[in-house]
Amino acid sequence: MLAPTKFIDFLLRLAGIGLAGGSLYLAIRMTLASSPEPVINGREFLSIYAKPKKPPLDARRSSIAKGIDFTPIGSLTAVRSNALLLDFDLIDATSAVATIRTSHGRILRVSPGSFLPGCGRVLVIQWRDGRWMVQTTKGLIAQF
Repeated sequence: MLAPTKFIDFLLRLAGIGLAGGSLYLAIRMTLASSPEPVINGREFLSIYAKPKKPPLDARRSSIAKGIDFTPIGSLTAVRSNALLLDFDLIDATSAVATIRTSHGRILRVSPGSFLPGCGRVLVIQWRDGRWMVQTTKGLIAQF
């Protein structure tokens, strides 16, 4: 019987010879393959490289809706109202944050993108005509 260290050495050599033989087999297989593209890690079997079985989207669109123009036209913007919202008082503001008092006496701090109850989403806080204004989706809150 072999000593434990010699047995481990034997197994490591056997594994090395097996890996070398497998590499040689794959190299010969890739060289002799009739495909002009190399076979790399089985990528031809991955779904992200699969060829679609359906016709291209443009061909399907033309057969489904012949009178519809599918040209992209840009993004849709939110409808802004320039009506003054008199139920709200703008106490203090910077371009990043504004402090607003509601008609019920609540004091709220808002920033662009936040939601203000009764006014909608805050779009922008800006200095306009010598005073701070908060533009929301439902109108303007001005500092008086």
